Amino acid sequence: MVRDGLLRRRRRGLYVATTVPSDHRQDAMLAVLAAPPDAVTSHETALFLHGLGPAPSQVHLTVHPDVRLRLDNVVAHRSPLPPTHRAMVGRLPVTTLHRTLVDLASVTDLDGLAAVLDPLVTDGRVHPARLLSTIDDIVLAPGRHGTALLRAALQVWTGQIRPGSPAEARLLRLLRERGYAGYQTQVQVEVDGRMRFIDVGWPERLVGLEYAGRLPHGPRRWPSDEGRADELERAGWSLREVDASALLPGQTALWDWLDRRLRSRAA
Repeated sequence: MVRDGLLRRRRRGLYVATTVPSDHRQDAMLAVLAAPPDAVTSHETALFLHGLGPAPSQVHLTVHPDVRLRLDNVVAHRSPLPPTHRAMVGRLPVTTLHRTLVDLASVTDLDGLAAVLDPLVTDGRVHPARLLSTIDDIVLAPGRHGTALLRAALQVWTGQIRPGSPAEARLLRLLRERGYAGYQTQVQVEVDGRMRFIDVGWPERLVGLEYAGRLPHGPRRWPSDEGRADELERAGWSLREVDASALLPGQTALWDWLDRRLRSRAA
């Protein structure tokens, strides 16, 4: 069949039909079939299979710490892999989404990790407590890196009140990184007998930040949003709306405004 052009050899003892184009999913299946039985796809390959990232240039597998695996175009990671860290995507064994994030933390930075983590926590696909439990399962694994980074990324999601969106999570991380203290999230303010909420605020100084209030509400809610902001400002609050552009590297207008307001209203 190889001689007739119907099959092509991809790995020792493994053949694919010539009519099927090669892609990373096929490469991953061939790597799994060529590896020891307990091997699973992980890291960047798992991220791709979960639909959260591009196909990497090499297949990533995780095998038992005692296994020495050498396969062409395969990156082998040696780590304990409890049964609860295993899942299936189609016919491919893969690390669970929670375990994949733990592994991702070892090969990326905070911004890259947060870009994947925050939307997953927002839509409920990932639970912070379960993610912390997954870290605890493997924290003693030899060569384990990234757990401190992942715990840092999770800090904004493990307080009493969680951010309402990935953008709000980024705002809270930047406030922490820049050394701002004393702020609260979802600050409750009673105005004329009605309870209002401010995304992030310093109640003692009556300074608050609202993350892009108009954008999630849409045009029909703009008059209501503006009336709410007017009520809060009449109550003595100094408010600023924050959108994604204000949080870009090199943008200082938000931080300059916040520094001025906090200094001028210092107790």
